[in-house]
Amino acid sequence: MISIKGNAFRHCLCHFRHCERSEAISWRCKFALNYCTLFKIIPGSSYIKTMLKSKSLALTYKDYLIYTGHSDRLYELIEGEIVMTPSPGFHHQKVLGRLYTFLNNYVLEHNLGELVTAPMDLYVDETNVLQPDIIFVSKEKSYIIGETRINRSPDLVIEIISPSTETRDREIKKKIYANAEIQEYWIADPAAKEIEVYLLGDEGYLLSGRYDERFTSNTFPGLFISLSGIF
Repeated sequence: MISIKGNAFRHCLCHFRHCERSEAISWRCKFALNYCTLFKIIPGSSYIKTMLKSKSLALTYKDYLIYTGHSDRLYELIEGEIVMTPSPGFHHQKVLGRLYTFLNNYVLEHNLGELVTAPMDLYVDETNVLQPDIIFVSKEKSYIIGETRINRSPDLVIEIISPSTETRDREIKKKIYANAEIQEYWIADPAAKEIEVYLLGDEGYLLSGRYDERFTSNTFPGLFISLSGIF
């Protein structure tokens, strides 16, 4: 793994012209170009980003594992680009802990499946590996759970938005989750103290409801989710 900017910079310079001319490219070249783009350490990074997409030079799951294997930071692979996830704030973590505890108690009591929190790779496809805040996998779909990742279509994913991740969670990741055929998606908003519930339809997610007091979920029949103790 290339671990210092100087090496990545040299790789960018060495491979840049080759990348412009060639459709085939090694992971080292892709890594260097994406690294330079991520940390903005060379001019023209936006052009490199465009070039990566136009020539199908997107990073893959294998590249993602190499790229992130020795890092203690949290990353996602989104449409072939490695994106660093900002460290969550206090209110994000408070809501995450309370919501997870509330749901997990119900899941365990009724033996419904497995509920986990990030960091946990959700492998959607070779160019999309996401880190939902909470993932629920029912017993019936337990076969998708691996030791290092969950594969493609859990029953429910939950994102707790913050100013730095709201656009990504509401637009890009929402579309990826829909394409992965995840039946239910919640967006928890600590600032508004509400949860939006989306159900998968024929053309993507449809807003089932926006709640600030209590609601029920198709994923957890019989459970009334009170938000007074969550936010």
